Amino acid sequence: MAKKKSTASAGKKKSVKKKAAPGHAEAGPAAKSMNIVVTLADHAVADAVQISRKLKKSGMSIETHLDSIGQYIGTSSMADLASLKAVKGVANVEELGEVHLPPSPLDPQ
Repeated sequence: MAKKKSTASAGKKKSVKKKAAPGHAEAGPAAKSMNIVVTLADHAVADAVQISRKLKKSGMSIETHLDSIGQYIGTSSMADLASLKAVKGVANVEELGEVHLPPSPLDPQ
């Protein structure tokens, strides 16, 4: 018996374009990832674990969990900042600045 190739897959390739997750930008300046810190309101610290889940669903990639003090450090796109700020219990969302140290006087140049 000879095997037949299906006409749908016989030498044809389909181009599949993946859709971005809801609330996430696909490209452009808004899709640029930025380092951020999210601070919870004092009254919300008791619900920190549930709020961290909501932050992840809103587009934040959390790298450091500081549940006991109500802070999360991670990355997010600029497009997701508004949805992160809208999470109930979030007091502040801010971009982490860069720190530049002068060269050490002990390091020969």
